[in-house]
Amino acid sequence: MDSRAWAVRLAERFSELKQRSGRSYDVLAKRAGISRSVLHRYCSGAAVPTEFGFAERFAKVCGADRDELIELHRMWVRASGEIPADPEPVLAQPQFDVPRVVEDFTGRETELKRLLAALPGESAPLGGLVISALDGMGGIGKTTLAVLAAHRMRERFPDGHLFIDLHAHTEGQQPLSAGAALDRLLRAVGTPGEAIPEDIDERAGAWRAAMAGRRALVVLDNAIDSAQVRPLLPGSPTCFVLITSRRRLLDLEGVRTLTLDVLTPEEATALFTTVAAVPDGDPVREAVRLCGYLPLAIRIAAARLRSRPSWTVEHLVRRLGNEHRRLAELQVGDRSVAATFSLSYKLLTTEQQWMFQLLGLAPGDDIDVLRAAALARVPDTVAEDLLESLVDAHLLQQPAPGRYQFHDLVRAYAADRAREEIPVAEREQALRRMFEFCVQGAVRAERLFNPNRLPLALPEPNEEAGPYPFATPEEALEWCETERVNLVASARTAAAENVHPYSWQLAWSLGGYLYLRSHWSDSIAVYEAALAATWRSGDRLAQSRMNYALGIVWRQLGRFDESIAACDLALAVQRAEGMAAEEAMALIGLADAYAGLGRMDEAIECNRRALGAFRAEGYPWGEALALLGLGDATLARGELTDASAYLNQAILLAHALHDIYAEGRAGGRLTEVLLRQGNPAEAVSRGRGFLALLEEVGDPWETANVLFHLGQAYAALGDTEAAQRHLRGAEEIFGELGDSTTRAVRESLLTLGKTPPQPRNPAEACRPHDASS
Repeated sequence: MDSRAWAVRLAERFSELKQRSGRSYDVLAKRAGISRSVLHRYCSGAAVPTEFGFAERFAKVCGADRDELIELHRMWVRASGEIPADPEPVLAQPQFDVPRVVEDFTGRETELKRLLAALPGESAPLGGLVISALDGMGGIGKTTLAVLAAHRMRERFPDGHLFIDLHAHTEGQQPLSAGAALDRLLRAVGTPGEAIPEDIDERAGAWRAAMAGRRALVVLDNAIDSAQVRPLLPGSPTCFVLITSRRRLLDLEGVRTLTLDVLTPEEATALFTTVAAVPDGDPVREAVRLCGYLPLAIRIAAARLRSRPSWTVEHLVRRLGNEHRRLAELQVGDRSVAATFSLSYKLLTTEQQWMFQLLGLAPGDDIDVLRAAALARVPDTVAEDLLESLVDAHLLQQPAPGRYQFHDLVRAYAADRAREEIPVAEREQALRRMFEFCVQGAVRAERLFNPNRLPLALPEPNEEAGPYPFATPEEALEWCETERVNLVASARTAAAENVHPYSWQLAWSLGGYLYLRSHWSDSIAVYEAALAATWRSGDRLAQSRMNYALGIVWRQLGRFDESIAACDLALAVQRAEGMAAEEAMALIGLADAYAGLGRMDEAIECNRRALGAFRAEGYPWGEALALLGLGDATLARGELTDASAYLNQAILLAHALHDIYAEGRAGGRLTEVLLRQGNPAEAVSRGRGFLALLEEVGDPWETANVLFHLGQAYAALGDTEAAQRHLRGAEEIFGELGDSTTRAVRESLLTLGKTPPQPRNPAEACRPHDASS
């Protein structure tokens, strides 16, 4: 029959449905959302609906069941004239050409349930065509999961399971064109070659007609984009389409997407032990971690282990532990993790490849748009577009809005591409741009939360280098915390690569923040790396600054002899160079170390010399620090009157400079002085204000110290509840810091209300008070 004959049959079917419903044209037209005259034309055969949606709505209003809807769809396809109706394609035998399920498939139960849940229930009314798309990075296991899902759905689709590889990422092959894919699909359902139209639109229509009313599953594997897939979609709501792609098919209408992540540690371990036939244990868990929990990498590593009887899991772990060789280890036969990534990489544009390579050079855990823009020397908007395109290609992950990161193995591949494709000079320039961005950001941030720090030969904030995402001290500290891992990694890389002067500038510009937040291990890492770099470069002044910074950290950690040695090295250079202000800062650091050893006379002498130098240089912030040091030392010696005088002077100077940190720290010491002078009421009155300042700044040790003395003051006043509350707060913070003062706090809690507060040991009473390290 031709399309006219089918149109007559369709009109007859419409009329039958109308008569059966017993409703008038007016009622049916209103319920179907169409005019009475148009409905009359469809039922009389004067016109054929341009979309099946009307026919479906009309039939449902008339009470049609599922089978009737399927038959109506077949009639509409032929009546619409999209394809020649004869000869009618038939499935001589249902096709089930989906590949076998991988025997050792492990995990993915949650994802499988989501795929199966996308299917409508057996008795549910027909809607539109159901399309599910699995996307994810190469080697994540998309095809394996799709094949398993197809086998689980076999009973739901008795008319066939069709599987076609579209070759978007197949070594040595071009992606299959939509026309070629349609030819294969039509032949698979029994269409003779001579009946397959040449025109692609006609071929797509023939495909839709062939699948009309059939309960079939179509797996479109390894798709490159929506344009390749769109002509391959059946039109019948009785079909189910499952697509796999390395790209997110965001522009494919009606698709339900499921992005696959790496396996959980438990799933990864189970897969490894199954493939390698070894028992679980710590070495296995470390092996799958080094594989990044990527199924392909785990399979390859496990297969290599199984094929080498002399190897142990520990030996494999040692081989995988070499970052520069890891990708080379993940290859067996013609299967390779690097080759899998390469197929995605080759489809990138030149600009995308350039950004991908540069990101492989960037130190740290993740990157934001601003740092990526500095690295690539492109506008922020261009950088963001490139980053987002790499996310869509599953070569980059986005753990949070505006933050981007690599899978560990993809990072290694990107670094390899950078080393092989970017000349050394260009790589160095890119890193310099990024280091400059980091230094500028750290300097700008500290100018907000610590504006009085001794200025050194650091680059002045360059307005053209921005914008940076902070404008207040709180935002600046938050930015430092967010970027801490990346900034520390950049500082260590700059030092390791001898990128002078960033090799020490990055370390120094981070010092104030790292000190304020007590990140001591990070401080040691960047300072020691920078110090080694300054020795290699021969920059003696930079050496002195790193020695001074390390001296402050050693003092904070109770390594007093090392602190003295480092500060002495710094002083020797600074005196020789005539750097009076920097020499005075080193004297304060030296004083702190002496105080830690209980050598109070030497501590007081160093602080007095520093005070005189700062006054001669006209540097009031340094004066405040020296006065704070003198207050600490005299307090430790029990000279409470002198301590009170020094500390009050420090508080006045810090207040005038709007330095709430120095003011809070000096105030914390004054709270202890007042307590020991027998003035607990005044200690509480003033100490509460100083506590608020320190809580605003966020220094944990100083906050805990004031809480400790406030707790003792409240105890002396008989306010047991307030005393316990403050002492518990101090105990918690000191405990987290691993500070020995925890013991004194606990003793106070045990003896609360029974004994008067006792002064601390002089060595315990002093704490370094230089925020410039």
